Amino acid sequence: MVDGARRIGVRPVVVASALAMLWSVLAMWHPTITYHFGPTLVAASIPLFVRIRDRPWPSRLALLPATSGLLVAAVTTVALTLADALRGPVIVGGNATVEAALFATVGAAWGWSTLRRARQGLIVRAFTERET
Repeated sequence: MVDGARRIGVRPVVVASALAMLWSVLAMWHPTITYHFGPTLVAASIPLFVRIRDRPWPSRLALLPATSGLLVAAVTTVALTLADALRGPVIVGGNATVEAALFATVGAAWGWSTLRRARQGLIVRAFTERET
């Protein structure tokens, strides 16, 4: 690995996939209930988990984990839409699919900003203090 190079690793992707599976199971079980924070947590999980284990990333490099989380949330949203599992009420947007896309984008942006931040935020500090 080149000095200064960064990598995501497997664990953050496993965490994002597990959260996506949990969101999918809940949405399939109760399709008329909207789990508003499902796409937000899925999209933000990869950059947040990477930040727990690593120092801050430069802005351009931090786009990779954020985009990866957004991609996992987008694939999950499409799968749930095709399965007709997003029929619940919405807060913003015209339907639950649009709302999930908006919330996933917010989650990816939150994860990106957290990964860039020099000082760890409250959530990241809580996890790193527990591990030491």
